[in-house]
Amino acid sequence: MLHFLISIPRNLIVVTVGVFIAIQGDNLIDSIEQAHAEVFYLQRLSKDIQTSIKQNASKNENMLRYTQHATLVVESVTKCELPDLSRDAFASGLFTLGKLNPPFFASGTMQELLATGSFGSISSTEIRDSLLSVSQAVEAVRRLEAQVIGRIAPQIEYVERNVSFVFTGPISGSAEVKWDQVVLD
Repeated sequence: MLHFLISIPRNLIVVTVGVFIAIQGDNLIDSIEQAHAEVFYLQRLSKDIQTSIKQNASKNENMLRYTQHATLVVESVTKCELPDLSRDAFASGLFTLGKLNPPFFASGTMQELLATGSFGSISSTEIRDSLLSVSQAVEAVRRLEAQVIGRIAPQIEYVERNVSFVFTGPISGSAEVKWDQVVLD
């Protein structure tokens, strides 16, 4: 009987320690799974950001060219003169008038994180805050784009109504148009 009474606390301690070890093991497995999910999402976000950077670099180059061409159009129309050497740039300016290239943010992974409630799996609050800031900034620019287009719509409509372009094949994103491709009504 004494042996039985002594074995009860010992068995109770063994069971308690076993349960404690099982809980710790389960917590460790959960932590490892969370770390793997975070690495997986961070790798996908990294690819999205790299894609966004490449897209935006190209868009920035095009917008700079569009701005230079549009400036030439405005200056030429204001002065009522167009040097022969500037005709191709003028034609490109007419073609790209009012065209905007809003910033691009590859947000598929971000949207998935938000939609599934997994955004918290990214442990760094700095990274989460940065992602949200970029996403909000891109959306703000997209809303602003509609307002800008609305303000210059009459000028764009006038040019599109009175100027046509002849293309023999596809054109690239840079939209370089030659003077001989312009047909004025």
